[in-house]
Amino acid sequence: MRQIVRRFFNHSGEERALLLQALIHLMVIKLGVVVLPFKIMHRLVSALVPEDNRSISGDTGEIDRVIWAIRAASHYVPRATCLPQALATQVMLGRRGYSTQLCIGFMQDNDTGRLKGHAWVERQGQILIGDIGVSQFTLLTSLEQSR
Repeated sequence: MRQIVRRFFNHSGEERALLLQALIHLMVIKLGVVVLPFKIMHRLVSALVPEDNRSISGDTGEIDRVIWAIRAASHYVPRATCLPQALATQVMLGRRGYSTQLCIGFMQDNDTGRLKGHAWVERQGQILIGDIGVSQFTLLTSLEQSR
């Protein structure tokens, strides 16, 4: 525990604030994903993003910092899988004015025969988070931030 706290305080104040923000978003969204139907959860997440602030081209460094914070915070939220990470990414980037698409795909596991789902976030055709193994999944839907 001390090592976690020490690592946290080794970051700048701005990075600590971003990590805390990512941690809170992930925890709340993870809880929402567990207790709410996806359609309602996505509508709530979209409502957190200001409607008039979704089209800036912006600083890729800021996008990279948000992705870093989500990935780092996900290690401390139990079962913060691809969907909570993708939704938290959409919220945090959307609140900073970046338009993104939530993508959901499926594949059949060759070993078990079961369907596996995966969520990732894209911006202008580039995968921001959830890129590992995404080529194996067939895209089912792509949802832009909407109210």
